Amino acid sequence: MAIKLFALAAFALMALAPALPAAPPAAIPAADTTGGWVGRTAPAFTLPSSQGASVDTSKILGTRPVVLIFYRGVWCPFCQAQMTQIGKDREAFEKSGAAVYAISDEAPAAQKKMQDEHGLDFITFLSDKTGVAARQYAGVYSGRTTLKPAVFVIGRDRKVRYAYLNDNFRLRAADQDILKAVCGASR
Repeated sequence: MAIKLFALAAFALMALAPALPAAPPAAIPAADTTGGWVGRTAPAFTLPSSQGASVDTSKILGTRPVVLIFYRGVWCPFCQAQMTQIGKDREAFEKSGAAVYAISDEAPAAQKKMQDEHGLDFITFLSDKTGVAARQYAGVYSGRTTLKPAVFVIGRDRKVRYAYLNDNFRLRAADQDILKAVCGASR
């Protein structure tokens, strides 16, 4: 009986053998998380802030580095974690001299809650209810206005110096990478 089982297992393996690769596959390259944005001119947009003011980014682009953080919303635990980390790196962001904008499709009141809960008064929160800015940059999820999470660092020359877009909403740009890009964008 054991020999019959062994022969059956060997036959099954031989049947699968042609489907198996002869050598291990080459390393899979890391996914491009820049979305082809690096080096492109950043488009401007106007959105309402959580403070009620209208913010026209054309007035700030080109004057100093700009960081755009597109996030899904206050309801998203991954967005909460990202904002918590940015809050911990507050001093570094403030020293960078960059204008930092956090953008979601939520109403200004919800954004104000995120801002207050994480001590992010050094960030201007912008409401993109219709996805107009998101569609110019990272996009929205199909059939919805929920923004796809992404980060862009824009230099004084209005060129995107750093971009992080990932279809996996659980993965986010590291603050150290953002801050490093801001340092380069300051020149």
